[in-house]
Amino acid sequence: MTFAVPDNRPPGPSRKLLRALLALTILLLLSTILFLRYIGFLTGNLRTVIPGRVYRSAQLDALDLRRLIREKSLRTVISLRGGDESDAWFRREEATCREAGVALQRVRLRATALPPPEELQTLLQLFDHSEYPVLFHCQAGADRSGLAATLYLALYAGLPLDSAQSRGLTWRYGHFPFWAREMDDFFALYRQDGAGQDLRVWIEQRYPQLYQARKSRRGKLDKRATLVPAVLDQLPDPCIPSIAARWADGAIKHSISGRVAVIECGNVPYRAWGAPSNRRPLGLC
Repeated sequence: MTFAVPDNRPPGPSRKLLRALLALTILLLLSTILFLRYIGFLTGNLRTVIPGRVYRSAQLDALDLRRLIREKSLRTVISLRGGDESDAWFRREEATCREAGVALQRVRLRATALPPPEELQTLLQLFDHSEYPVLFHCQAGADRSGLAATLYLALYAGLPLDSAQSRGLTWRYGHFPFWAREMDDFFALYRQDGAGQDLRVWIEQRYPQLYQARKSRRGKLDKRATLVPAVLDQLPDPCIPSIAARWADGAIKHSISGRVAVIECGNVPYRAWGAPSNRRPLGLC
């Protein structure tokens, strides 16, 4: 006589549930790949700005650049990353352009900083005098290339700035303002300060003053921060209520990147972290 041994193990997931989870994982993976391909992350982000005349892309390897030069009959390549002989990617690009008889020009921009006025003016001079067709590129082909495309469409193709920006700086090409909002901030600054002034005139005459003023103001704040001799954990307790009150009414004015405040308590400077735009009491660090 045989006896069945009861199975006391807890029931595991059903096969149907496992199949559903596997299908969902595959679907998410495919959706991610298709999205990255759509925004150009997997394909070199090659885009046409003006057919037959202006193109934009990410950093291409030598093989893809050589093929693009041949297919589009490119005469000028503009690196928005700058680059020099110490960069392996630049040496490869320089050799490829030299072999193809194509001019390689450099403009040094950063995706996370307002464009330096002298570099912007160099870019516009290149647009004025380069031999076309032209390709410009940055690393991902999204942010700095989006800035350059917006400028070209607005200044050389005659598009209204809003239309040029929606075509140049767009999530469809991998630009997301939360990552590189300085590209959008540049055009916002023009709209705020330009008051209908021609964009190129503003770039050449007004923008350098604004850029230098911001740079000088930031430099002064950075210098003050380096002189702070103590941190808040050494701050006398009686000072904390008055600090919160002064913070709330905006009396604390020295800040860096909106997060560091330099304060005084008993004529001694201290450093604190907070959010001046929100006027909240200081957090202790």
